[in-house]
Amino acid sequence: DIQSAYHFNNLAIIHQAAGKLHLAMHYYSRSLGHVERAEKQVNSMIVEKDGVASPVPLSQILFNASLCAQRLSNFSLAHECMKRCVEHSPSSFGKDPFCWLHMGESCINSHITMKRKNCRINGTR
Repeated sequence: DIQSAYHFNNLAIIHQAAGKLHLAMHYYSRSLGHVERAEKQVNSMIVEKDGVASPVPLSQILFNASLCAQRLSNFSLAHECMKRCVEHSPSSFGKDPFCWLHMGESCINSHITMKRKNCRINGTR
């Protein structure tokens, strides 16, 4: 359910702030799992017990996970999370220049990482 998604997202943020990045990514993953299960049951809004409709927090969780993945130097995951974030919420995250900058940084760093690995394998510089 969505409350569990918020719970695990909040745990992830706490662990990320404490520098426990791998544990934070674990909790982001669990949070995303809860969101994806909830989205299969309903459209893009969740109706709470008090009757208030609230949007599914997928974009916010993907944004947070992307920042964490970049700090872990997992640039391909960071790029993928931010890309999904922008695609899911083009009216807010899609208009945020920071998101596009972050995607570009992840793409460039991913390319540099792959190039370094290829140089080590081939024995070139």
